[in-house]
Amino acid sequence: MPDPKPPHPPRREGTSPSPRETGRPDPRRSVSRDLDRFARREPSASSFWRSLSVLGTVGWSIVLPTVAGVWLGRRLDLRFETGVRFTLMLVVAGALLGSVVAWRAVREHRSREGESDDGDADLR
Repeated sequence: MPDPKPPHPPRREGTSPSPRETGRPDPRRSVSRDLDRFARREPSASSFWRSLSVLGTVGWSIVLPTVAGVWLGRRLDLRFETGVRFTLMLVVAGALLGSVVAWRAVREHRSREGESDDGDADLR
């Protein structure tokens, strides 16, 4: 039985294998596809600023309740002489509350942008 024909002609020494030989996608096609996607997207100068405002909202919505928890917890600990018990409880409560507020802000931003929210549909 004759040997089957090799799928590719033999490579010359010193040359790199083609994407077909390695099984990897051709980087030129990937770059071309990405450039096409970039050209098709809607030009929006305000998207950067909108994303930056969401980032600020997320940060402040976590930081403020946490710091408020520290402040109130420290006051309660000093008043009732409980060490750091109230401070720890209120820091955790503030961080959890801030995380929920931040999650809702991001979800609202994504729904305004028209992106799908499939990952958290069962949490509503």
